[in-house]
Amino acid sequence: MLRLKNNQSMCSQNFYKRTNCRLCGSEDIKIILKMPSSQPVDGFRRKGDKYLDLPRFPMDLYLCKSCGHVQLMDIVDPNILFGNYIYTSSSSPDLHRHFELYAKYLKIRVQVKRETNILDVGCNDGLFLGFLNQYSEHLFGLDPAPNITSSFSNSTITFQSAYCNKMALKELVSQKGLKYFDLITANNVFAHADQLN
Repeated sequence: MLRLKNNQSMCSQNFYKRTNCRLCGSEDIKIILKMPSSQPVDGFRRKGDKYLDLPRFPMDLYLCKSCGHVQLMDIVDPNILFGNYIYTSSSSPDLHRHFELYAKYLKIRVQVKRETNILDVGCNDGLFLGFLNQYSEHLFGLDPAPNITSSFSNSTITFQSAYCNKMALKELVSQKGLKYFDLITANNVFAHADQLN
């Protein structure tokens, strides 16, 4: 088995199994829930679609006994997870109200103004940014799913299809000549991050 840095081992070309905690790096981990292997979620397709031929991946749940973080230890290639992603935030009625209230909360709590530079990491189809658009004119979205970006239609928001890393952030900032973001939001993205630190 090929050994990788950070105590990771390569199990196949589509995923690898961590041997240490994603959060604190401790090797003191234990399995707490055995699950059957599964194809990536949000992969509903018509019968016969080639996407349905994707392999199944381990879904066992582990607990880090050092820091208490509960996590999957099998890390699937993000290109498999997001390469043909079909879930959109706008398809969830509950999220409309949640993001509307969340935007109002940020307006008051963080004192969002028209000139506030806001980045939403994992912005999906821009639903949350659409609500923030009432308060700020400087909105940026970053999402790894290229097919989601093609449906993104709000011309007042600068959007980039990329994984959140230094290179993508530099490119996004340079598009508008910014030096920094005043506010960065990330909703339901940390579960997908391998290196949380």
